[in-house]
Amino acid sequence: MMKQNKSFPQMLFLAAVIAFLLGSKAHGQNDFTTISDRIFDNFQATSASTVDTQTASLLSTLQADFSWPDINYASTAQTDWAPGNHLARMGTLAKAYSKPTSIYYGDASLKTKIEGVMNYWLALSPAPTSTNWFYLSISVPKDIGNTLICLRKSPAGISQTLENQMLAWMSKGVSITVSPAKDGSNLTDVAQHYIMRACLTENQTLLNQAITAVTGSIVVTTGEGIQIDNSYTAHGPQLYVYGYGREYISGISNIAVYVAGTSYAFSSDKLAIFSDFVRKGFVKPSRGAYADYNLYGRGVSRANAGKADVALIEKVKAFDLPAYATEYDNAIQRMRGLQLPSYNVSPEHVHYWRTDYTVHHRPGYMFGQRSISNRNAKSEMGNGENIKGYYLTEGANYIAVNGDEYYNIFPVWEWNKIPGTTVPEITTYPVRASWGVNFGTVPFVGGVSDGVYGASAFAMSDYSTTAKKAWFYFDNEIVCLGAGITSSAAQAINTTVNQCLLQTDVTVSDASNNVSTLANGSRDYAGNLKWALQGNVGYYFPQAGLVSLSNQTQTGSWSSINTTGSTASVSADVFKLWFKHGIAPSNASYAYFVLPGRTSAAEMQAYNASDISILTNTPAVQAVRHNGLGIWQIVFYQAGEFTADQVTVKVDKACAVMLKNVTSSDVTVHIADPAQSAQQVYVGIKNNQFTTMKAATITLPAGASAGSSVEAHVTTSSPDYQQPVEPLATLTAVADAFVRSGGSGSTAAYVTTNYGTDAVLTVKKESAGYDRETFIKFDLSTVTATPDSAVLQLRVNNANTSISSTKWAFYLVENNSWTETGITWANKPAHTTRLGDMTGTVTGSTIRFNVSSAVIGRLAADKILSLHIVSEPATTDAAVISKTDASFNARENTNALYRPQVLIYGSNTPSPQTLKDSLLTTADSYVRSNGNAANNYGTQGYLVARNKSDDTQEVYLAFDLHGMHRNVSNAKIRLWGIESGLSTGWNLSVASNNYSTSATPWTETGVNWNNKPQAGSTVASATAPATAGYVYFDITSALGSISSDSILTVRIAATTDVYSSFRSRNFATDALRPKLIYEYSSGQSPTLPVELVYFRGNAVNNAVRLSWETAAEENNSHFEVERSADARSFRAVARVAGSGTTQLARKYTWVDNEAVNGPVYYRLRQVDRDGTATVSSIISVLLQPAEKVFAIGPNPASGHLDVFLGDDNTDASLAIISTNGLTLAAKKVSKTPKATFDLTGYLPGSYLIRISKGQTVQTYRFVISK
Repeated sequence: MMKQNKSFPQMLFLAAVIAFLLGSKAHGQNDFTTISDRIFDNFQATSASTVDTQTASLLSTLQADFSWPDINYASTAQTDWAPGNHLARMGTLAKAYSKPTSIYYGDASLKTKIEGVMNYWLALSPAPTSTNWFYLSISVPKDIGNTLICLRKSPAGISQTLENQMLAWMSKGVSITVSPAKDGSNLTDVAQHYIMRACLTENQTLLNQAITAVTGSIVVTTGEGIQIDNSYTAHGPQLYVYGYGREYISGISNIAVYVAGTSYAFSSDKLAIFSDFVRKGFVKPSRGAYADYNLYGRGVSRANAGKADVALIEKVKAFDLPAYATEYDNAIQRMRGLQLPSYNVSPEHVHYWRTDYTVHHRPGYMFGQRSISNRNAKSEMGNGENIKGYYLTEGANYIAVNGDEYYNIFPVWEWNKIPGTTVPEITTYPVRASWGVNFGTVPFVGGVSDGVYGASAFAMSDYSTTAKKAWFYFDNEIVCLGAGITSSAAQAINTTVNQCLLQTDVTVSDASNNVSTLANGSRDYAGNLKWALQGNVGYYFPQAGLVSLSNQTQTGSWSSINTTGSTASVSADVFKLWFKHGIAPSNASYAYFVLPGRTSAAEMQAYNASDISILTNTPAVQAVRHNGLGIWQIVFYQAGEFTADQVTVKVDKACAVMLKNVTSSDVTVHIADPAQSAQQVYVGIKNNQFTTMKAATITLPAGASAGSSVEAHVTTSSPDYQQPVEPLATLTAVADAFVRSGGSGSTAAYVTTNYGTDAVLTVKKESAGYDRETFIKFDLSTVTATPDSAVLQLRVNNANTSISSTKWAFYLVENNSWTETGITWANKPAHTTRLGDMTGTVTGSTIRFNVSSAVIGRLAADKILSLHIVSEPATTDAAVISKTDASFNARENTNALYRPQVLIYGSNTPSPQTLKDSLLTTADSYVRSNGNAANNYGTQGYLVARNKSDDTQEVYLAFDLHGMHRNVSNAKIRLWGIESGLSTGWNLSVASNNYSTSATPWTETGVNWNNKPQAGSTVASATAPATAGYVYFDITSALGSISSDSILTVRIAATTDVYSSFRSRNFATDALRPKLIYEYSSGQSPTLPVELVYFRGNAVNNAVRLSWETAAEENNSHFEVERSADARSFRAVARVAGSGTTQLARKYTWVDNEAVNGPVYYRLRQVDRDGTATVSSIISVLLQPAEKVFAIGPNPASGHLDVFLGDDNTDASLAIISTNGLTLAAKKVSKTPKATFDLTGYLPGSYLIRISKGQTVQTYRFVISK
């Protein structure tokens, strides 16, 4: 319930309090007297004339039995509870009786009426009650408390008996120790009447309880209340800065003033938290005298909601630190209308990652944006309020120049066209369950910010509609992009640009720059609207689209959105602008710029749209560059890369990125994870200043800070980018379940209850009946040999607020007889080996735990891996332990990537001599018959196969086999099947490399049904898996008849008319692209005993950069890098210290500046502390020669070798070196253009010659013939 502040009298009251604080307590007042005096003064902060008028009116209708005829005393209503008015009116009468400046001050007749009003209330039978807890727990006791304190301050009070009877009513409601009374703003409301009652009864224990509860609420929390980003939540994780946030500030402010200077005064650290919230969370999202409608929750449906609460801000300013006075004054001047909304507004961009909300400020405007993730609750409906607010959280925008653009518009709003949203055009709005339990559906919602600029992203998937929506914020414009808009809803899909009050004429320009002012009405623009201007906000359309514009009167009523509102008809002139995507759109998109602060057609015509480049707008990546600022903003919805204008950016996880100084040698990176699940992101950047792609591994904030932005730099000295290692196999759990212990009473049955079909796996350690443990089982039978490493991957579905105070312990279970639907606490198998533990982490994060030893051990046994996960709190505090529970996504989750998995890394080969490699497609497409026969589908992110008579679709893939390793023993084509539960199969045939209509090689962007290559007979087949995942075609036999230096084209045709699709090479995630994976034979040494994740090399600036990573090490002394020119004879060329014993991943690099042009071979020798050593597989690196400065000849040589050094008369050093690195001959020559080596006595074979002259060093390979 909102209360109105009377600013001037209250400011007098605050001035009096401040004056008191500057002095000392007069007459030895105790704290009870001081506090009750301030409560009285605050309640009396109403002018005498107003009080007298109100009192006269109330007395005129007061009946002889001391009731009021307009009150239904039998009502139990949830809202507008009539009996409560009786006590509120009683308070008004008491205020007049106790106010020295009132004409009713000390009036005995009025006192008699007040007592009569009390006695009437006390005599009511049954006693008044409401279905809404609020009234008996907050408003009734506060009204009574204010009344009793007034009577204590009056010339003549009431009897103690009557006072005690009224005091008893003050404790009838919900206790401050339990919900909902102990939550958020409810607590401060309840605490206020607890304080009143404590002062009236001089009960120190009660006063301590109230103050302790209030100060305990002034914390940064992950529950309801003040968040670490200074937003505020109530009724679950629901944004409520106004509404409950406003009530919380009001309550804290009242209490802070009441107790100032007493022994109950708030500490400075509590005031600092409160001050930050008020200034950075409450004041921030306002423009002029108004606040963003996104902050009001269901209160948006109340008349006159939307005004910034300036009186409350003035109240806080009065007791906050003087250092913030100017900040408060600036806001107060704007809110009071004493200065323009632009007054002392600084450019600022704030993303509130805890509540999916963004605010962007410039002197000329404010832009607010609210989306919804599965971490937060949608805007609630309750108490008959917010009836149509179904879409309020779906990317809603507040575009404000003056601030009043939406003030009281809501009765006439079309609620299916909320600014910024992309939703179905429903006209009947479903009613959600009340009180903040309606969560969003997607994790990827958030933004990146540097404090001045930023971008927001919303991967919407709800209402049978998906869309990738992004906002890019600069100084003069907000660029709004949408992509992948697809819907199966029955209604048309619209993206609303704005729907606000019509405040000026509407001016538009078409694509031919014809400017016109529109008469009221509505109209459609089919790709020919260039810009529109209304209300000092411009809208620019850089791309075609069907756009509708309306500027006309709309009608509604407050009761249509709030059952307690007026039924009277309300009309307002409304401006509305929206994209029409039609019914069932597929992969639709939109693009528009919002240009706030534009006041004329001339300014719109002068707008320099060339400052903005929309670099890409796809479901995978959305990117915008501001050419004037040199800022790139990119939203990656999945791991991948993006290239534009000779700049490439790669990321290994979905993220939002902002880049500055992009073309320099020092690129500034701001990055955030909207999904709030990644621990780090690996970023690669290539520009003209970097000779190779440079990389940074950026650690992201965790816990309550997950989703916030961090800054990093990628420079010329950053390490080279290394392609992230792909697991050789991904195993999904074949069984999983949690079990629960049993206690006494109602919890006893849990011990024999099976939870195997639950979609989550819970772990908790608390007490009997509440303990939960998780079991997971994997089938390792497809792992054909010992892997290098294995990692368990789990996604945290939910984690309680004290999750960091526990460890998750992982145990091996050797008894694999348990079943998913049979396991219970009573029959759970015992675990054996403890594999290790890790600290609990937050909701949405993905954890990885090393299970290499367990996997290797089970491969030698029954090839079944069972794991047991237990929560082990790191504290004995019961209150903390009770909030350490967590759950992981189970294998029942609809998202295959969220299911429990074991990732297998390494060779996974039948013998140490077998290696693996893979080839990506060089071209892929699908073709369609009949009416689509001439169409090309080569640029899609998917490939379709379907054997339907009137619409057959076939897939064509091409692989370049040049350079493919020989001696292939196993080869499969692997594709990622998108759909689950299909009943179909596919046949693979080898096809011609040319079009059927010509000898021209087919291309990805040219192939269609009419010219598709001819295919032969089936060589491999596959059937659809039960769930989305990899599909394999074994082409080992077929590959044997194909030359290794040719192109391989294959056709994949479906066996049924069931629609099926695969990811194409145009898909952003490399692991899901089509690949030819194969095994080949090579004489190799055994793998390392350390858990080697990868060992690889690449050529960099005429040198070789080697890198390797270990998942774990035990007693590792060092690595020796060995080099060879022929893969047979190796020589150690470097020693790199190991990490001893560790279960943590370790990365190593070494640069070989002495490498020889041509193929160079390397292997790692790992040496234990006891001297034993093992050797890795061999890798090869092709080092391309730099521009040749010297020359040698003849080559092959016989008898002698001439070295041509040029004629610059500089001394040179020459050396002949064997392929294993030994120097066989060396000489120095002085100022000669040519030198000769006598090769007499050298055996035939390959040799190297190194030439050093000045700063130039080059090595050449030559052969001595027989």
